[in-house]
Amino acid sequence: MKPQLASKTISEWARDVLLKATKPNASEQTVLAEVLALRTILLNVHFALSRGQTLTAEDMRQLIERADQNKLSKARERLAEAATGGMP
Repeated sequence: MKPQLASKTISEWARDVLLKATKPNASEQTVLAEVLALRTILLNVHFALSRGQTLTAEDMRQLIERADQNKLSKARERLAEAATGGMP
């Protein structure tokens, strides 16, 4: 990145660059959200099957709906934790 010193001091430019680098982009959030939703579904299916339960199409629909409801907020939480060194 090339500093544009005409309008900013070097420290202002460096601060802006560093802050920008810590913000996840939309594609990172989307991919992580989908992975977390898939993880939620798989863990719930595995748990149900390990207990001898049979999952119906309606059960799966509910699992998917629940995983999709909060996948983006979970992804943002995880990314924020990673940005702060694991601290929420």
